[in-house]
Amino acid sequence: MAQGTQVVTWQGALVAQVKKNKDAIKDVAASGVDVLRLYRQFVNQVALNPNLQKCTPQSIVRSLIQAAELGLTPSSSLGECYLVPFGTNCQLIIGYRGLIALARRSGEIVSISAGVIYEGDDYEVERGLNEKLRHVPRMKSSKPEDILYVYAVAHLKGGGVQFEVMPKREVDAIRARSRSGNEGPWKTDYAEMAKKTVVRRLAKYLPLTIEGIRATEIDDSNDFGEGEAITIDVPVSADPFTEEGGEDVTE
Repeated sequence: MAQGTQVVTWQGALVAQVKKNKDAIKDVAASGVDVLRLYRQFVNQVALNPNLQKCTPQSIVRSLIQAAELGLTPSSSLGECYLVPFGTNCQLIIGYRGLIALARRSGEIVSISAGVIYEGDDYEVERGLNEKLRHVPRMKSSKPEDILYVYAVAHLKGGGVQFEVMPKREVDAIRARSRSGNEGPWKTDYAEMAKKTVVRRLAKYLPLTIEGIRATEIDDSNDFGEGEAITIDVPVSADPFTEEGGEDVTE
């Protein structure tokens, strides 16, 4: 019974925060984002993580607004973005698949991908007038400690190719500066976060949409800063995107 009461408490508080901000969430949401579906995905993520349930509803709502603005889904399986608890503060951490999705929206990128070079793989990197990147995976290891390099490659409209390569020591140096370096995906999905790191470096040389630029700003603020505070105090509603009487106002 006590456990059920705890669930109702965090869910009710979260509903209250979203209820107050439902118009703001819909106003900033990227084209095609179903805000009610996104909200339910947030609830599922919080329900699966007791540490997220200890976070303030304000910080969860801030992350919800940011995810809606970028059009990204919080899911460890999709890898677009993650909800990471820092004490009682929930932060949205963008994954490498999220950065790739945002980069593709510019319409100027034919394809973009990232890879990991492990010990035992065949590879060749050449810089200068005739730049070259060649990688032949040998599948001998997939352990983080056996990573040598990570790289990202973008094929641009018009036939141009841009790539970036980072040694593991540079990735680890960035991880050490990150507030989430010992939390969430850095612990559970190191290779994914390493690929995100090199994609972020490559993105500096790519044409990005406003959402793509905003994503890097949000990621910097959340991962290396404190994030913004949101203060809300409203009655609890069963459905934050439904007016009194049950009329759906998501459209």
